[in-house]
Amino acid sequence: MLFNVAGLLRGSVGATRNYEVEPVTVLDDGDRFEAVHGPVRMMRTDRGVLVEARFEATGADICSRCLTPVHTNIEVQVEEEYYPINPFPGAGIDYEHPEATGGLDDTVSLIDDRNEIDLTEVVRQALVAARPMAPLCRAECRGICPVCHADRNVRPCDHDDPDVDRSPMRRLAQEWRKVK
Repeated sequence: MLFNVAGLLRGSVGATRNYEVEPVTVLDDGDRFEAVHGPVRMMRTDRGVLVEARFEATGADICSRCLTPVHTNIEVQVEEEYYPINPFPGAGIDYEHPEATGGLDDTVSLIDDRNEIDLTEVVRQALVAARPMAPLCRAECRGICPVCHADRNVRPCDHDDPDVDRSPMRRLAQEWRKVK
């Protein structure tokens, strides 16, 4: 997701550009976010370019109850300011004197030396953060039986009786009652 912002950097403060990102795939340590797409708005600020975007994607996950593959729909909003390294004399980030640029540190997002902004990493981080912690294949997923390990969505097992006490302390309690 590369955008050339040379023209925007030459423009006046407040100048904007709007883009539409066509569906792309974003990878994260073996995980995939498919069909990442959405509108992007870039605005020239006094120090760089402010990027505001809203992305939709589909993530490949595993149901937290029954362990079947599931696709989750994810929506994220991104707002990040990118700073030029030094596109014009007297502008950009002065790494030798960071206090002159308002104390920017090494975690800032930079416009590279070809005046391009790469949104891939910022979008990847937003998608990972928005991914559901315990995705479900469906709201009524019954999960896996803790006794026989059968998928209770496929077939019920004889361990589904709610009146049966499966507590690990059950047997100890029974023995304790015999002693009294």
